[in-house]
Amino acid sequence: MSAHLHDLIRAAGAERFEAFVEFLQIDLPHQASPGIRKRRVQSELPEEESARLQTCHELTARCRSVRTDHQKTLEFEVERVTLLASAAGQMAVESLPDELVTAALGADWVDEPDPLLRALMLRLQAPRLFEQAEDAYFVDLNRSRSGYDAFESSTACRALSATDVGELESARQRLAAGCKEALGREGQLQVECFERYHAVDAHEHHQIQSNAATILHWRIFSEGSWRAVWRLLDNEVQRDRLRPVDEFQLLYDVQSGLIEVYADRKEDRLALARVFMQTVLGMPTDDMNAVPKRRYRVESLLKAPGEFKVDAQDDIVDVAVTMLKFRDDGHARNYETYYSHPDSSTRLLERIRNKGKYNAIDRRAAVISGSLCVKYRENTGKHRRLHITFGYPNRCTLKASSNLERTLMEKYLPRWNLIEGSSPSSATDAAHV
Repeated sequence: MSAHLHDLIRAAGAERFEAFVEFLQIDLPHQASPGIRKRRVQSELPEEESARLQTCHELTARCRSVRTDHQKTLEFEVERVTLLASAAGQMAVESLPDELVTAALGADWVDEPDPLLRALMLRLQAPRLFEQAEDAYFVDLNRSRSGYDAFESSTACRALSATDVGELESARQRLAAGCKEALGREGQLQVECFERYHAVDAHEHHQIQSNAATILHWRIFSEGSWRAVWRLLDNEVQRDRLRPVDEFQLLYDVQSGLIEVYADRKEDRLALARVFMQTVLGMPTDDMNAVPKRRYRVESLLKAPGEFKVDAQDDIVDVAVTMLKFRDDGHARNYETYYSHPDSSTRLLERIRNKGKYNAIDRRAAVISGSLCVKYRENTGKHRRLHITFGYPNRCTLKASSNLERTLMEKYLPRWNLIEGSSPSSATDAAHV
């Protein structure tokens, strides 16, 4: 079993974890199999802590005794809960409207400090909201990759409000019919819609809810495709319906009119944007304007540590390049990748140049990907590390970071010459991320 299971048991406690297993319809034995050894707890711990850890180890052992197919189901569900307990997952949860979450979980959920318990309570008491938070998480994660496009809708198009339930249902039906025709998924495609807020405003939208931008999140998926996931359940091979297959996501900003479409193929993104503008917004596709994506200068990571200039008031302790991936021109499959720990005394550029006269830097191989580690000091005095990965031309993982970290890096990315179309002296960049 994974380490995440042990962490979840420690956070939830025996009673709540057994309720979680019962919710998953898994038969948990009363005791572990005789062949599984029990772990001993260190005697120097306090008696209460020792008893709690012993209970945790016994539950973990009992989980190892369930059937193999149930073990896979339990591990899958634990990974889902752990995913939403991460920093990016909690931001996705907080992007959902407060009134819906509070109505389902009560006021105690807001005051719960443990993110694992918050995610577990959402999975047990509001499975629908849990799935919506998962969708928000994956969309925010994919925004940092190349599998999305953004479009500007005309200001003269039909207004669409999240509060008009009847209009939303009518728009959903029109969008489903248009997507079936455009994508050729007759009889399989389904469309769902829910309300959320921008990831940028997620952690504070409950304080400035009147000013937060309302987002209509459309999930378009096709079940029954050959790309479906098959799993062994109850000794039979069955289709996994937990995550729809052939899934597309579409976000519509009610205030600005920005349309973001997420799909693997560019042709599908264009088709979905065109159908949404025609059927939902009543907008002619001749006015469809794509918003250019921000492009990054990955080669600017070839800097010595002292060249990453920072201001003293931002409490940035260190900036280090931890990964560089090179490719020689004319050799599409000739890759070289180098890694370095941020605390290593030998910096990455020095290690690469130590490879000899014809190393990747001196022979001017193209940099196609790289990672940057920014170590900064929080208000509490603790040090934190922010890891950002850049990929040519549009990939950047900064969107999965907190609002404070994004604001900090938006100041320094142009200064470090990592954004195309911006001068090193500029502090902000207005291009769409």
